[in-house]
Order: sequence, then C-alpha cells, then structure tokens
Amino acid sequence: MSGFFPAVLSVLVVFFLLLAAPPELAANQPGEGDLWERAVEKVQFRNYHEAIPLLEVLLEREPGNGQAFRLLASVWEMAGNSGEAEELLRRGLDDSRFDRELRGRIAFDLALLLGRQDHQEAAVAMYSAAIDRNATLVMAYLNRANAQVKLGDYDLAVRDYERYLALRPSNPQRREIQEMIALLRETIQAEELRKEEEERLAREEAEARRIAEEERREREERERQQAAARRQKMMDSVLESLGSSREDARTFEVDREDIRDFDDELDILD
Repeated sequence: MSGFFPAVLSVLVVFFLLLAAPPELAANQPGEGDLWERAVEKVQFRNYHEAIPLLEVLLEREPGNGQAFRLLASVWEMAGNSGEAEELLRRGLDDSRFDRELRGRIAFDLALLLGRQDHQEAAVAMYSAAIDRNATLVMAYLNRANAQVKLGDYDLAVRDYERYLALRPSNPQRREIQEMIALLRETIQAEELRKEEEERLAREEAEARRIAEEERREREERERQQAAARRQKMMDSVLESLGSSREDARTFEVDREDIRDFDDELDILD
C-alpha cells in the first residue's frame, strides 16, 4: 500500500495535465512534443528522476509552457523533494511569462502542497490567491474550507462550503458537505455557549473578589478605628493619672506649710 498512493497521484497528475495541454504542442513542435510524451511516460512508470531533466529541457525551450512547469513541480514532490517543488511553484507565482489564470493554478498547486505538509495557514493564503487570480478554480473553495476546519476557523469554513455548493449544486458529495456544515454550526453554537458561561463565571468571580476586597477594607478600617480609640483611651487615662499626681503633690506641699505654721505657733506659745 505504501507505493499505491504515489502511483495513483502520478497517473492523476498526468491525466489532468494532458487534458490541459495545448494541442499545438505535439502538432506544431515535434521536438517539444516528443519531450513531453517521454516525460509523461516516465512519470506514469514512476521514473521521476528521469522525467525531471526532460521537463527541464522542455521548459528551457518553452519557458511559458505552464503544463510542463506544473508537472515538473509535481514530479519533484513525487520524487521526495517537496522543498524543490515549493520553491519552483513560488517562482512561478509572479512569473510574467505565465498569464494570470495560469498563475492562479500554480497558486492552487502550491496550496495543495502546503496542505499535504500540514502548513494549513499558508495553504489557506494560497487558496485565496488562487481564487483571486483564477475565479474558475471552484475547488479552491472546498479545499480552503477543509483547511479552515483544521485551523478551527469554523465560521469561515461554513462560508466556503456554502459558496462551493452554490457554485457546484450537483456535486456528488453535496450531502456530506451539508452534514459537515450542520456539524460545524452545532460546534460554533456550543462554543458560543461555552464562552458565554465562562464570561458569566468570570463576572461572578470578579464581583466576589470586589465584595471580598470591600469587606477587607471595611474590616481594616474598623480595626484601625478601634485601635485608635484604644490608644486615645490609654492616653486619656495616662493624662488623668498624671493630673492626679500633680494635685497630690500640691496638697502635700500645702500640708507641709500648715505643719510649719503650726510649729511656729507652738514656739510662740512657749
């Protein structure tokens, strides 16, 4: 089974590229047509490393051959060199030798490659670029929706699924796509309810913290006032005690004077 997928992929790539290949390639330019046919044959038999130089020579002779360019990128990936495939496709995005529609297809190919590498955000960006450059690439809506699901962007995914169904109402996968839309909407609603509950709990916790803080401040203020009252009471008590001591001292002095006067009187009597 490990070799089954690459074989199927290579056959599909060649099939679609042959459908899109310009008829004049073989008819008017036999040399280039022969290179194309030989490259296609190599790909069909999974001789990728033999197909690559044939396609490179073909592109040297026909720099604007978009089919050869896209097939070369696919062959690089099938040969196990995704980095080379990505670099080639990125160069083709802004190659003035390719028209806008073809650059849209190149963006679509790059999005597929990035998606297979699980670079979903980059894949979404490339699907958007493909749609912008080539409005006929309806499949880009479906693929972008799939990537958005993996990213958790369910609202955007629903919109793209609905766009795809509007453009392809008779698609054989319509029922499955509608089921996906329903599941995503349920998920979105459940997520909204979860967020609302989290926000409610957060508000309650914040209110509880506010009340606790207010009670703490009130308690501290009461304790401060009580401590101040105790200190004041103690100071008043000390002051009162000090005042009593001075009065006792004055009384003692008066008593001594009385005694002295009494003694003087006794001396006179003697």
